[in-house]
Amino acid sequence: MAITNGMYERTYTSKVFKQNTPKEKKEKHPFPWKRFLWVVAGLLFVTAVVVLIRAPKLQVSNVEIMGVNVTDPEDVSTIVNSYLEGHYLYFLPRSSMLLVPTAVITRHVRGQFPRFSSVDIRRKGVDRLVVSVVEHEGKYLWCENQESCFFMTKDGVVFAPAPFFSGDAYEKIFVGQKKDLPFRPMTDSTFSIVESLRERLPTIEIVPKLFRFVSEHQVDIIFVHNGDDASLIIDPSSPLDETLEDL
Repeated sequence: MAITNGMYERTYTSKVFKQNTPKEKKEKHPFPWKRFLWVVAGLLFVTAVVVLIRAPKLQVSNVEIMGVNVTDPEDVSTIVNSYLEGHYLYFLPRSSMLLVPTAVITRHVRGQFPRFSSVDIRRKGVDRLVVSVVEHEGKYLWCENQESCFFMTKDGVVFAPAPFFSGDAYEKIFVGQKKDLPFRPMTDSTFSIVESLRERLPTIEIVPKLFRFVSEHQVDIIFVHNGDDASLIIDPSSPLDETLEDL
């Protein structure tokens, strides 16, 4: 009976204390104003950038081509404008001055026009692109055959198809194989032979109009003699001074 009373006392005491113990207060978290303000500021910044990119006054409306002599400037303008059509992410215009990829367009223009030795694209004002180019100058004709010839620079770079020439405006060179334009069909040493012959043969009254590299030891040179074509065969592996002295 004593045990039972003891158990009752303990149970009663625990209930009384439990009822009289104040309830724990829930911890309140303050509103994250700092984080909220950063988010709002970020959204405002992104919105401002998008509005600026889409602003009509900042869209490219004029492409100016400078430096072309042979190439049609409209062809160049068409290539540049093709890169300004459409949108990024469906709503950012590619024509925006803030998004124009000048380096990418420069590489593309050079690839489309092998005649250009250099291409430079710059922004001018808020709505204009200026494309400045330098064209290769032809000094020779590099030929696959009599019907298919290409312009070659003074440095030996083949850069553009040439129209059919009935006269002898350019010396023709037959050597190497055709590759993607622009390309070099001969080594520097081989090209230096052509340059030397072109410069020194006229001193002995031989004006070459065609060089045909037949083999490592044979170059056929066609020139005009008494109104008719004549042929001269030399060994390019021999010292040029000795060859000219023998001639």
